[in-house]
Amino acid sequence: MKSLLYHGFGIKGYRYLRTRYEKGEISFELEPENEPEVPAGQKLRRHGYRWRMVRSVSIGLKPVVLKVKVPRWLNTTTGEEFEQSPLCRSLHENHTSAREIDR
Repeated sequence: MKSLLYHGFGIKGYRYLRTRYEKGEISFELEPENEPEVPAGQKLRRHGYRWRMVRSVSIGLKPVVLKVKVPRWLNTTTGEEFEQSPLCRSLHENHTSAREIDR
């Protein structure tokens, strides 16, 4: 399944949890593979999560939704709470323009 998510949708750095087929749409549930980086001498503790729904490219006539788990973290040293936001690639990264194809 990870191969489909990477080659079909360009998703990497996420762990596949499950697929659901509900109300005529396909939804893939994912969570980040790695914990966020923390400065030396500080400690993090999970502090809950929320789900983020992202509409993706359809498979055939079936709409596809990526349901991404967004963990919340508590820095026990500083008391700061934050979400581990998913990384978004630039729109121009790995993008081939029509001009480049014509060359």
